[in-house]
Amino acid sequence: MSASASPSPLAGRGRGGRATRAPGDGGAPLAEPAAELSRGQVTARPTTAGSYVATTIREGILRGSFPLGSRLDQQVLASQLGVSIIPIREGLRALEAEGLVHIMPRRGAYVAELSVPELAEIGWIRERLEELAVRLAVPNLTPATLSRLGKLNERMRRLAPSAHPEQWFEMNRKWHFIIYDCAKAWLLVDMIRTLWDRSRLYRMNRMSLEENRARAVEEHDDLLRHLRSGEPHAAARSIRHHIRTAARENLGGRPAPRPQSSRTSESLRREG
Repeated sequence: MSASASPSPLAGRGRGGRATRAPGDGGAPLAEPAAELSRGQVTARPTTAGSYVATTIREGILRGSFPLGSRLDQQVLASQLGVSIIPIREGLRALEAEGLVHIMPRRGAYVAELSVPELAEIGWIRERLEELAVRLAVPNLTPATLSRLGKLNERMRRLAPSAHPEQWFEMNRKWHFIIYDCAKAWLLVDMIRTLWDRSRLYRMNRMSLEENRARAVEEHDDLLRHLRSGEPHAAARSIRHHIRTAARENLGGRPAPRPQSSRTSESLRREG
């Protein structure tokens, strides 16, 4: 069961802004990935052609320029980005390892879609990792950092009715990672960031609803109260509830099913 539409060919813009389309595509051309990247989050300068390709396509996927399930035509991408096919293949393989691209033999590369079980599993893993990050962050949170979190959440509260979903999502992401970075556990934070990226487009759809934004701000208030009090256990419960609520919203209001392996592990612990 897929969480979005079936694959469709990808359109794009050629070098110099000239519109191009993948073979068989009758749809409107997409924005040039480099232009989309210039309007987005600043990333580290890639060191190789393959990493440049991966960075540009990654940003395009995360900003919706390459729709979920769409085909990534390698010739069109090579023309867009001004590189040969080899860096395109290297970049797509790197994105496949991140879970953002699915490469099918003899069919090509597609923007990865997430099934309902995959979305549920991402939520389940996020609960554990982000709960741990919050526990580790509590002793490292300074008054200045707590003040920054409070001010940012107030800005999110004011903008909740009017902000563009992407703008609000970026503020929400910034708010969370201010906390997680204070855990000083960089591998843990990188894993959390990867999970956020994999589910970004689904969660941006959720953030388009004003009531979901208002609820998120209220849940931030609850978490921030426990962080200010230096209560790691209460803060962990708060972030767990926050993520579980978001997972239900991603799944259309249904509770996130637990992975079969987690139930099996629990049974083994009881038996042991």
